Amino acid sequence: MQNPPSRIKPIVLSLGMACLGLPLMASAAPAIYGNFTLDAEYIIGASSGPKQDGMSDAATSIYPYSNGGDMYLWKSVGSNGVFFHTYGYDDTHYGSSFGARASGDGSFFTSTSVNYNAAYTNTSSVAQNFTFTFGVQEGELGINGIGAAVAELLLRIRINGVDVARDQTTLVQDAFGARSCTSSDLGLLADYMDCGSVYGNSVIAAGRNYTLDLGLIAAGESFTLDYDIVSTAYGDLSEGETTYNHYVCDEWEDGYGYGDGYGDGYGHPMPTAMAMETPGGCVSGHYETYTYTAPGNAIARSGDPINTYWAPAGISATFASVPEPSSIALLGLAFAGLSVTGRRKLRGRA
Repeated sequence: MQNPPSRIKPIVLSLGMACLGLPLMASAAPAIYGNFTLDAEYIIGASSGPKQDGMSDAATSIYPYSNGGDMYLWKSVGSNGVFFHTYGYDDTHYGSSFGARASGDGSFFTSTSVNYNAAYTNTSSVAQNFTFTFGVQEGELGINGIGAAVAELLLRIRINGVDVARDQTTLVQDAFGARSCTSSDLGLLADYMDCGSVYGNSVIAAGRNYTLDLGLIAAGESFTLDYDIVSTAYGDLSEGETTYNHYVCDEWEDGYGYGDGYGDGYGHPMPTAMAMETPGGCVSGHYETYTYTAPGNAIARSGDPINTYWAPAGISATFASVPEPSSIALLGLAFAGLSVTGRRKLRGRA
């Protein structure tokens, strides 16, 4: 039986709150590690209602770095569950990494964020050019199963609180399975995720490096830079719609001691009817398939470091001197002089 679509919290509400500058995670307690702030909240068993603080949860694991932190949380109640992996660090030994993943099964709500915040000042006596270089790994929005769900990913850079680059993509599925995808993009990050980049039930973004050029910053001028990744997924998705086929053994030899119910190696127990043989290795020709069903799920993620096939640049912010106008003019005259000299030499050889 499908859950009514009214249980899905409208995404318009969260976007409206963001526009008003109100906190999206009022019940959560952010954790600050150096320049990075991690936050998470969740519901298990419903897609809306009072939310639990993910950062102070007893099941949460947080690994601190010299500048940043790495958070994991996995919890389930029956067929409903949530999983988070949120991290941001710029460590002298481990390098830079930045990302957020929120996902869940069945009926759930998940939202997590990582924020990089730093103040920069041009301490020189002349105007200097400022560039902010960073890498984002592959991203994903995915919904699997029967029922209504939402997956949303936001990447955003703000200067003194004003958006200068943004990619906000929202994937929606209604209770009848109809899907839609929308984007709200700005500046440099606008091409990160494209609603047309569909793979199966997911929208995928390729990893890439970016350089944000703010142009000339006056001598003595200061500004604050914020870089956010916010991943949100929630839904009411029924069981039985996602099916995985696994190979298992229905007849075992002696000597290996695996025992009845050894399973398929993926953490799924073997069905009782297929686990009645003598413990040991599998008799040749006795691998068979069985079907494992799981609840529907939804995911929003960007920058997951489990992907080993693409390595982003670290976070780097740089002030660089630029030539004064008079210097540029002199440089132009120098090139012109070289050009004239070259032509004279050529005429002399003719």
